[in-house]
Amino acid sequence: MAKFTADFIVNGATFPGLILAREVADAGYNVIVLEWTGHIGGMTTGGLGVGDWITNTRWGWVLKFFQYIASHPPYNRTDGSEQKDFSSDEAIAAVNALLLDTPRVTVVTKARIRNVYRKASDRTAIEYVELENGDTYWSNYWGDGSYECDLPALAGISMRYGRDSRYLFREKVEYPDERGLLSLPGHKPYDLTPKRLVDDRGDRYPNATQPPFVGQVIGGGGPRAQAYGFRYSLRYQTARLPWPKPPGWRDADTDRIVDLILKGEVGGLFPLGLSPRPVSGTPDTSPNSPGRYSTNGGDLAGIFTNGWGNRSYAERDKIALRACYATMGANWTAANDPRVPESRRNNINDWGLPLDEFQTDYIGFPGHASAYYVRDDRSIRAQYMMSTKDMYDDTGLNIAGYFSDPIAVGGYHPDFHAFYRYPLPGGLQGRFDGGIDYSNHRRYSIPLRACLPFASECSNLVVCWGVSGSTIFRASYRIEQTAGLVGQSLGMLIALAIGRNAKIGAVPYADLLVKMKAANAILQYPA
Repeated sequence: MAKFTADFIVNGATFPGLILAREVADAGYNVIVLEWTGHIGGMTTGGLGVGDWITNTRWGWVLKFFQYIASHPPYNRTDGSEQKDFSSDEAIAAVNALLLDTPRVTVVTKARIRNVYRKASDRTAIEYVELENGDTYWSNYWGDGSYECDLPALAGISMRYGRDSRYLFREKVEYPDERGLLSLPGHKPYDLTPKRLVDDRGDRYPNATQPPFVGQVIGGGGPRAQAYGFRYSLRYQTARLPWPKPPGWRDADTDRIVDLILKGEVGGLFPLGLSPRPVSGTPDTSPNSPGRYSTNGGDLAGIFTNGWGNRSYAERDKIALRACYATMGANWTAANDPRVPESRRNNINDWGLPLDEFQTDYIGFPGHASAYYVRDDRSIRAQYMMSTKDMYDDTGLNIAGYFSDPIAVGGYHPDFHAFYRYPLPGGLQGRFDGGIDYSNHRRYSIPLRACLPFASECSNLVVCWGVSGSTIFRASYRIEQTAGLVGQSLGMLIALAIGRNAKIGAVPYADLLVKMKAANAILQYPA
């Protein structure tokens, strides 16, 4: 057991968490980053190789990140432009060169928090955390950049959980479920035609078993997590690893995947998903070129994410490994089982895992992703909670999303995937369970107050991933770059507080605004 101290401690070595840490370090302070997994960089370096961004809203470290990738092989651009899509190796190189190239930031992996302790003299302040290995980490200032929002939750701060938009925020649901609730948002809100009660995304929930039967309730119990399994890189045609058959993969598992392929309605490249995305700007730009990377979604594993945030670290490890086996087993089945139509087998066999990514850092298999994709499980109940009223101009006055304390701009459309259907009268047909149609999304400011717990609950903590808001807001906010922009502004705030030995809430917003403007921060849109 050992004791460590730092001026600032961040839980979560995600992209936004590392930006938060680096910004404080550049102000001259020592920072420790605690990461519960063995992977650094979160989804940005862990398989999500597409930067879903909003035009004209990138600045600071986020802008430098995309410019760094564009200026290095294989792109080698010298015009200051950005590279939107990239391989994980390129992202790791950028993170190491930009965010970790300082002795003032120390990252500790496999740092799993057991307990959070408050100061005896000030119960609103976190004093130190104890890890599972007995080590303790002490600081007067804390931040959380983890996807699970573990530090606030373990500190006893009020939390909110996913799928809450209707009953908590009274937000509009164009296509409600059978109870009139947003229990599970739908991916195809316009499609109201009856469908066979086949779970076409992969038996994601225990009560969505195959084959369907009369009276079956799909989506009867909505999971808290808005999670989608994995994002992983692909190689097309050459220089790829074949799909592995996982140890312990059973005939019954194969039968289930074949049943989904033959009876489901996914089409395309199931179980890979429907959107392999080529990396643009690579030397070989011909269609379906053998050397091009592609990123892709693996929704099949989402069944395992229910209650993810409340699971122990050891349980999460098991869940992620099991989900990896399910994903790879489904790919192997689709590529090899003779019952699968030949054209679909050929499609799957055209793809494989990369030979040059995730060879030392992966879940389950070399070439597989190194991070498990959980968009939103829980977040804090902050001094301000974002909702659709802050994202959309419902008044016609063009004032939605403008605050007195903005620190960044978001605006990605809230996208959800549909996983379940509820039964129509008769029992064997159903419709998607829940649906949102906020297609006319707009850019919106993100207020500082949405990143700060109530001062009475915790006065020395900021949160850059688990920002407070409804399910619909969180589905828009969850873009890595948006959270990274928030992380940089929060880093400026922490640096000011440390320099003054003041509580975070005692730093005037006007002083933070000076720092943000000096960094050319974009705080509202139009600017």
